[in-house]
Amino acid sequence: MHRWHALRATDPVIEVRSLDLASPVSYAVVVVLALIDGVIPLVPARTAVIGLGVLAGSGRAAAYPLLAVATAAAFVSDNVSYWLGAHYWPRIQPVLFRGARTRRAWGWVERQLRLHGATLVVLARVLPGGPTPITLSAGSVGLRRRTFRLAALAGAVLWSLYAFGVGLAGDALIGRHPLLALVAALAVAGAINLVLRLLIRRRRDHARPGPPPSAP
Repeated sequence: MHRWHALRATDPVIEVRSLDLASPVSYAVVVVLALIDGVIPLVPARTAVIGLGVLAGSGRAAAYPLLAVATAAAFVSDNVSYWLGAHYWPRIQPVLFRGARTRRAWGWVERQLRLHGATLVVLARVLPGGPTPITLSAGSVGLRRRTFRLAALAGAVLWSLYAFGVGLAGDALIGRHPLLALVAALAVAGAINLVLRLLIRRRRDHARPGPPPSAP
């Protein structure tokens, strides 16, 4: 009886460690998540890559090929978003710009793209909000295709290594408990995301023009 309870208590750990990372299903899931994430930023692609890092830290070497696949899919996804922005921006804009707050935020993104260009594209997947606003805007403002592709490739590599590294860190902190390690890694990623969000908001507030001086 005690043995059955002990086994039942470790069932989630056993299930996580017994995942077949080399199966076609695992590859399909990673590809679909990374592809959709670049266009619709509501898919937990980064969570999946963080999970791969946790599993790699626990000795699952099959996680590394999946990491390469996720990186490639993210690169393709960002290029699709750029293409949509370059060719269909007049149709997309009314759908996305339904509120004044959204229009201000998107206007800020466009201004930053004109100022920083490729650098912002490299950081797009790491910054809060996902890559979609930046990659769509890169197409709409006419950022050169070659420049975008090089920046998007660097950004996909940065994103995957960042998320994978956070997963490795979670495993190093917790050890032999993959589920707890994943929770810890997600908490670290959430904290980093919060700090970045606050820094961006502060920068945006400082860039906002103040009221005009009053007449004497």
